[in-house]
Amino acid sequence: MVTIRPATKTDLPELLRIYTPYVEASTASFDEAAPTLSTFTTQYEQIQHDYPYLIAESAGELLGYCYAHAYSNRNAYQWSSEVTIYLKPAAQGQHVGTQLYQALEQQLINQNIYNVFACITGSNEASLIFHAHCGYAEVGHFKASGFKHGQWLDTIWMQKELQPLSDNQPQPFMARTN
Repeated sequence: MVTIRPATKTDLPELLRIYTPYVEASTASFDEAAPTLSTFTTQYEQIQHDYPYLIAESAGELLGYCYAHAYSNRNAYQWSSEVTIYLKPAAQGQHVGTQLYQALEQQLINQNIYNVFACITGSNEASLIFHAHCGYAEVGHFKASGFKHGQWLDTIWMQKELQPLSDNQPQPFMARTN
């Protein structure tokens, strides 16, 4: 059974171990070197101050994590956020990512987020399929926007509307409270 819960600082060394292969051995992340635990912790602290940062675990084993962060720092964008997810290879294809995103998206709805965006490396077919399965649609394709591991890489932006839009002024974004 998979449990979804908020990440804690004690989870960060394992989350960094999950993330590092995406940096070092793939083009799924545009980071060129794995962050230090200190840098990873600082990023976590900044994100979780306002946005959900969730992990999936089963029998005490961390399987993956996801989080949201501001799409832009301009006030007019407060109703949109960018989402990120990383899973251990053994957890892929097991619906762990779907469970993580469902929990994340519900929390974002509760924070008055209407749109979520995912920026995905064009060659990351598994992530593109996963996001499409979760209801995201391609809204932008940037050619040769990054260079890593000796190759130019495209980025694809995908978007999902979490709740219906209206012409009325939406309630302001509510930062995370716990």
